[in-house]
Amino acid sequence: IQEQDAWRIQSMVDEGTNAQRLSVEELQKNIEELDRYLLEFRQKYNLEDVERFSEADTEHYADEIYSRMFRAAGYTDALIKKMPLERELYEEASGRMIVFKQFERCLVYLEPLAWRFEENRALYLRQLAEVQLRVSERYFDEGDDELAMRLQERAEEALKESLLIEDKPEPHISLAELYIEDDRLDEAEEHLLQAKALATEPSQVAHIEMHLGEIAMEREQYEEALSHYQRVAELEPDHPDTWVDLAKAYEELDDPEEAEANYRHAIELQPDYEALYYDLSKMFTKYNQPEKAIEAIEEGLSANPDSAVLCIFLATMYLDSGDYRQAEVFLNKAARLDPDAPYVQMFRSVLNMAKFVPASSSSTPRKLSRSKKKKRR
Repeated sequence: IQEQDAWRIQSMVDEGTNAQRLSVEELQKNIEELDRYLLEFRQKYNLEDVERFSEADTEHYADEIYSRMFRAAGYTDALIKKMPLERELYEEASGRMIVFKQFERCLVYLEPLAWRFEENRALYLRQLAEVQLRVSERYFDEGDDELAMRLQERAEEALKESLLIEDKPEPHISLAELYIEDDRLDEAEEHLLQAKALATEPSQVAHIEMHLGEIAMEREQYEEALSHYQRVAELEPDHPDTWVDLAKAYEELDDPEEAEANYRHAIELQPDYEALYYDLSKMFTKYNQPEKAIEAIEEGLSANPDSAVLCIFLATMYLDSGDYRQAEVFLNKAARLDPDAPYVQMFRSVLNMAKFVPASSSSTPRKLSRSKKKKRR
């Protein structure tokens, strides 16, 4: 109820307890009715329609959908309590949670699926590991490394268990990605080679070759890395990251012409990919071509005039060259485009400090986001 311009809770209903009192037929009927709303919503609105919703409509539909989703989950939990050996209930519940990105809740259903039921167990173990890895990434982002690492260990255990049941390329690739992050390159390579022997889909082979190239780059075996990346380009020519990988290999082989050609091919494929212009600019800086380095960022701004990040990249380059006036011009443009971006205030502090400190020798502009190991494409 509303009292003195404030809403106060007058009574509460424990839906979970009430659900336990319902019969199996009543629970199933309630779930069907709740799911029908979601089905009708998907049939009525496509993605373009949803993007045109007003803020109020978006909030309204989100509340309706999430409310129904959690009520359906409560009814499913009650069904599971009544019929704990019905595998389909766990499948439906975990699938519903994945759709709504409720990954931790999804684990509640995937763990019994993986460890309680023999049928399709290898598949469930792979799904369990995938979700555990997603949740671990969130905990890493939140700074809880201990819990994140524990989830990674459990995912590794599930992947290995799945391989004992069914030798498939996917768990080998997932294990390789875990080991690459931990710099266990020999183990990663072993799993990738096993996956390559099993892979039948071109996309899987490209994925494997990409990681083999990554390992070769880490080992400074650039010719070998180049051969892996060339194979990826044959299989996935329309993916810009494929050409970026080739460009970086050519850079390490001291071939700036080929590196530039591959960067530019990546830009042709995805001109709104801001990082590509930065990478091209960084390469020109590496080879002492500051004018071309600036031109590369300017090309990016021409293609993406509303990019605050590219404005900051360009401001950084002018700052490094000692041109504080131009640095401030592009800083102010970035501030107009994205006034709340943390890097705008950070760069303003750096620029103000630089005006009172003698300029040092020019250095390569720093990328604003921390690079990460390669993941699935």
